[in-house]
Amino acid sequence: MSDRPIVTPEMYARIFEGNPTGEALLEDLTRRFVRPPVLEGGIDGIRKSDVRAGSRAVIEHIVNQINLAGGVPPIDEEQSE
Repeated sequence: MSDRPIVTPEMYARIFEGNPTGEALLEDLTRRFVRPPVLEGGIDGIRKSDVRAGSRAVIEHIVNQINLAGGVPPIDEEQSE
């Protein structure tokens, strides 16, 4: 059995919403890691797009958890890729 607390959507909301430090962090993370796919460059472009999608998925998960805490239905994170 793990001693780690269960992480809830409310925890995400408490950190990233209504908390100036959390809001600044989420804004910074979004600016750094939410980037459009690369549409040219062959296989190298595909690889860059895959890396960007992985980075973006983390931010989407955080936002999804915040939304869940606020009663907003979840977005299918797999569909948003």
